[in-house]
Amino acid sequence: MRRSWCIAGVLAVVFGAQAPAQAGPVTALEAMRDYNLIVFDDFDLRHDIQGSIYVGGNLTGNNMVGSNNTRYTGTAGLTVAGDVKASGIKVKNGDFYAGGNVSGLVEIQDGGSAYVGGTVASNSVRLTGNTSGRAMEAGSDAARGKLLDVSDFLALSADLASREADIRYTAADVRDRNNFRLQLADTNGDGLTVLHLDDGFLGALSSYGFYGDDIAGLGTIVVNVAGKNNSLGANWQQGGLPDNLFASQNIIWNFYEAEVLTFDRQIFGSVLAPGAHVSNVTPIDGTLVAGSFTQNGQVHLPGFTGDISFPSTLRPAVPAEEIPEPLSVALLGMGLVGVACLRRRS
Repeated sequence: MRRSWCIAGVLAVVFGAQAPAQAGPVTALEAMRDYNLIVFDDFDLRHDIQGSIYVGGNLTGNNMVGSNNTRYTGTAGLTVAGDVKASGIKVKNGDFYAGGNVSGLVEIQDGGSAYVGGTVASNSVRLTGNTSGRAMEAGSDAARGKLLDVSDFLALSADLASREADIRYTAADVRDRNNFRLQLADTNGDGLTVLHLDDGFLGALSSYGFYGDDIAGLGTIVVNVAGKNNSLGANWQQGGLPDNLFASQNIIWNFYEAEVLTFDRQIFGSVLAPGAHVSNVTPIDGTLVAGSFTQNGQVHLPGFTGDISFPSTLRPAVPAEEIPEPLSVALLGMGLVGVACLRRRS
């Protein structure tokens, strides 16, 4: 009994020390910088996506992926966890990963390779242009290393929603639906401003813009939007922002309660709605994260490039090929457990 206790103690020290910290929000934020669209359910591609796409279910449809890039980046242009049944998808300047089977036609342009976990129907994946040094692999498990977890994005959404708001608005604050001025403030001087909009606020607007002193110095603007069913039908105004590109890169619209989200007007800034069904009829200028997505408009670059600080306990997982730094601590712990075992035996 004493012997088994000693072995269990050693194993607990070793594996406990090597276990990576839970870094869900950090991982999700990094993915929002890498992808232009992240959708976790099946997805039908109906319009062009300027950046990279991640699909957690099956993919159907046609149109262009990565159409705004100018050269091969060597990154994933299109990643699909399930099957692909394409009627003509073109991937520009990036690689193609699929966990399941591929049928129809996926054309990989401008230097990319293709890695498919299942089968590939005859002539369904084509590498166009110079094929030197490029791969087309079926039965590959490469897509497995590209998979995303929706729980990381739910954790990020919850984290942002829990942050203290610098300014709050309710529908009662809207006395003039036209040209509503959303005031921004960085109350603690950390370059991050948090704006909270109560349920029903967006529906009370017909046009809006962001304003505030030193607004161009803000690194990230988080807009937490309450409500299970949200629809944006108000017109965007640049307001006090330097330009629309600044909005696309520095704003996160966090629909942390949303189950249904509809965009009837163009929105600038990344949209974080991992638990919602999202639909659009106009472009989304920024990264979109959705549980499911009915696409009736394009999704544009640039995506999110801002920064958000997290507690020091949240760190990205250590790559498998690297020896974790806490290993030396684990070895010391093994020694201490060993001493304890010897004392118990004596």
